[in-house]
Amino acid sequence: MAVTITVPPSTTKLIALADLKAILGITDGANDALLGSIIQRGSDAIARFCNRVFAQRTVQETLPGPGGQLLKLKFAPITTLTSITFDGEVVDSAGYTLIEPDAGMVYREAGWFYTGHAYDYAATYTHGYNLPDMAGADTLPHDIQQAALELCKGMWLARQRDPSVTMESVPDVYTVQYGGQGRNGTPIGAIPPNVQELLLPYRELKL
Repeated sequence: MAVTITVPPSTTKLIALADLKAILGITDGANDALLGSIIQRGSDAIARFCNRVFAQRTVQETLPGPGGQLLKLKFAPITTLTSITFDGEVVDSAGYTLIEPDAGMVYREAGWFYTGHAYDYAATYTHGYNLPDMAGADTLPHDIQQAALELCKGMWLARQRDPSVTMESVPDVYTVQYGGQGRNGTPIGAIPPNVQELLLPYRELKL
C-alpha cells in the first residue's frame, strides 16, 4: 500500500484557542502564542497515541484487490469517495457504494478482482473530521475535544512545575502524580489515564 496526500489538512489542532482559554479562565492575549504551541503539542501527542490522523485531508491510496465484494480503505471516516481506478482505468462509480464510511468499506456487487500482492487499485478520497479551526461545521467527536482540552490544561498548569517533583498531595484535597522521564527521554504517562479513557474508542492498532 502507498498513500499520497493530495490535499493536506489546513490544521491539525484538535481544539480552538478560545475554548482552551475559556476553561483556563484566561481573557487576555498575552500568552496566545504559548497556548497555541501547547495545543499543537497536545494534539500531536493524541494523534500519536491513537495511531491515526483526525484532521480532514484528501489522499490517494493504492491497494491490492481482495477478490470479494468488499474493498477496505485504510483511513476513516470517509467523507467523499472521489474515484477508484483499476490498472489505471476508472471503475464506474455506479457499480460500487461506500456502505460503511466510518469503517472505510466499499461494496461492489460484481466484486473486486483478486490481484495478489499487486497494488492495481487506486482510491482517491477525503477522510477525517472537520476540526474546530477549519472552515465549516466542526465534526470532531466531543470525546476527542474533551481529551485535548484536559491534556492541554494539564500541560499549561505544569509549565512552571519543578521537574524533580513527581507527586504533589494535599490530604483530603487532591493528589497529582506527574510523569517522569524514560530512558530515551520520553515522558512517562504523557497521556494521563483520564485522557486515555476518552481516547481508547478512537485508538487504532499499528499495522
